Amino acid sequence: MKKTTDSSRKHHQGIDNFFDVISLPQANKYLGSSIKFAEKRKVWDKKAPTDLIYFFETLGCLLDSVFHFSSIQMKNGCILGKTSGQSPDVSHTCHYCGPSSKQFAWHYFPKYLNVDEYYNPYLAIKKFTSEYKLKKWRTIIRCIQDCSLSTNSHTELGIEMKIIKISRLLFKLVEACHLIYVRRHLNKTFK
Repeated sequence: MKKTTDSSRKHHQGIDNFFDVISLPQANKYLGSSIKFAEKRKVWDKKAPTDLIYFFETLGCLLDSVFHFSSIQMKNGCILGKTSGQSPDVSHTCHYCGPSSKQFAWHYFPKYLNVDEYYNPYLAIKKFTSEYKLKKWRTIIRCIQDCSLSTNSHTELGIEMKIIKISRLLFKLVEACHLIYVRRHLNKTFK
């Protein structure tokens, strides 16, 4: 049992590291804008290119983390109980955003997760990790990064990507990991 707990803590550390330096709204902006620019024939110009490169490096670490713990059964307070057909109550901001972010709670509420994934974010991670292997996801995010920083779109370079499906899965991943991050730190924050 101790080994599973230590392993769980170690792999959740990747989520902590990601959201300790990048907020959910920032992650969504980087992800959304880089995907748009990977489709266009323009170079990403939202901030310094190094910011985008750093974002994708930390996203890569997040991928490593979720692929390592996706097979472990998680029951550590991140899963909310729900009754059949119950929709999330957005007034319970402590389930999806930290106390310092409450005035901007809408920016933290997950918009890509379905109801079941909101209550159990590990379902979204399972869906994400079952779609492609880690190596393929690393190739995909590298392609998005590179194409968003060049004047060529991925289609012009002959790279086939189901960009809508990929973008939805990436947004789901980030939102699910953020829920886990918030819910894991809930007890520490409110005690």
